[in-house]
Amino acid sequence: MRRAAALLLPAMLAAAVALAQDARGFVAEVEARLRAARALPDPAARQAACRQAFATAFDAHALAQTAAGPRWEGFDAALRSELTAATGARLGRECAPLLAAPEAGAAEVVRERATSSGWRLTTRLARAGTGDLILVWAVAPGGAMGWRLTDMSVDGVGFGATLRSELDALLAVHEGDARAAVAALAAGSRR
Repeated sequence: MRRAAALLLPAMLAAAVALAQDARGFVAEVEARLRAARALPDPAARQAACRQAFATAFDAHALAQTAAGPRWEGFDAALRSELTAATGARLGRECAPLLAAPEAGAAEVVRERATSSGWRLTTRLARAGTGDLILVWAVAPGGAMGWRLTDMSVDGVGFGATLRSELDALLAVHEGDARAAVAALAAGSRR
């Protein structure tokens, strides 16, 4: 039994290292796609490429579940689908500020750890004049790139938590009408 465990442990560790490398490769690929979007000369093409990179990299369904919190179970399938689409639209609106920000170099992975659903990678982006930017990537297996972002935080502000706050505020404005709140989120409205 000990011998089997001794033989199995290195294989398990090697598999964990390979998965971490794959997650690192995913982060590098997302960064490369965003740099390629930024390099496009036409502003509309830059926006479209950024939105496509986000649509491919992020798991809008997982982020919609985070935004809904415990309400998710009470939402019917149509409302869940609408919230997932609204989350995708909200992600797309992050492209304008991202593309307007000063370009930074490649992210340096400073920490990585396995989670129950995938990996959490902390990266540092060195930016001239404004200090380092810390990004925490929560990734899970799946999607066209082999991994999907289930959440991301930038300098401690998580996108899932931001979405949840926005949805909570819209629910308050719309007196608990979830469909109206989700429609407002999709439209980018604060009301």
